[in-house]
Amino acid sequence: MLGQEGVRYILRYADDRYGLIYLLERSSYYTTHPVIFLACHGKRGSLDIGQDTVRLVDLADDLPEGLLSGKTVYLGSCATAADAAAMQTLRERSGAEVICGYADPKGVDNLEASAFELLLMRELTTSKRGTTALRRLKDRPASKSLWKAMNFVTVPARI
Repeated sequence: MLGQEGVRYILRYADDRYGLIYLLERSSYYTTHPVIFLACHGKRGSLDIGQDTVRLVDLADDLPEGLLSGKTVYLGSCATAADAAAMQTLRERSGAEVICGYADPKGVDNLEASAFELLLMRELTTSKRGTTALRRLKDRPASKSLWKAMNFVTVPARI
């Protein structure tokens, strides 16, 4: 599909843990799509996919090593990024350039998250590198306050 500003995107749904793993394994075929946006519910260190709770460390074990090499993985779920060790494990094993998401254990405000995601996706999809996009986003006044308010974090932390 071709979105606004010529950004190509692919929308897929996963009903459970195995569906998520299947889709992530297929992501290596999409070399022109450097961003993976996982939109779901979550809690500290895990994603809720359908009826399954998928811990990030288990996902790291389930995926082939280096599968997400060079990609930016955005965890669009409440509190999943609150477990820094699990985020680091997933990044190291998957080979992702950067993994980012929300770390506030209370969750995020849906309206603020929507506004932030519009800014985030615009930067990520128009930049060659995720770290560059995130650095620009973090430095912009409009997104900087949302970044802080929602306790948005990145691994690696130095962006």
